Amino acid sequence: MTVADPALRPNDAEARGLARSILAQSRFAALGTLHSGRAAAQPVPLVTRVAVAPADNGLPMLLISALSLHAQALRANPALSLLLGDIGSKGDALTQPRLSLIGRARFLDNALRSRLRTHWLQYHPKALVYVDLPDFAFVAIDPDEAMLNAGFGRAYHLAAIDLT
Repeated sequence: MTVADPALRPNDAEARGLARSILAQSRFAALGTLHSGRAAAQPVPLVTRVAVAPADNGLPMLLISALSLHAQALRANPALSLLLGDIGSKGDALTQPRLSLIGRARFLDNALRSRLRTHWLQYHPKALVYVDLPDFAFVAIDPDEAMLNAGFGRAYHLAAIDLT
């Protein structure tokens, strides 16, 4: 039997709608990966800032360089966390809604590259300077679950199905 977390509100249509809105509107995110650092005996957390765009299913996708530490970490271990939300809002950033996805990275097939390129450039037109470089790959995010913080006292646990 699962014990309900008293800090979490029951999942509802408003929470699901806010989560989907954050996914649709976010253009940048903080990506957490497990990095096998040179000095670490075991993988350590690494957080980087990445560009995101909603895929056709509404879930985020990334365009990342194989030269980056986060791409190398995801190739070795696809487990990730992705924090999305508008950090540019005025006022206290901790009162702004944010969504943390927990899931896995899936590097997308190069056969989809042309279609993904066009889609990506609609959201990130300045990526035209690097989108065609051979070390860049598109990555889908396959969430297992998510945590939504909708503001003070408004936290929700969401299943992957709640996000699409």
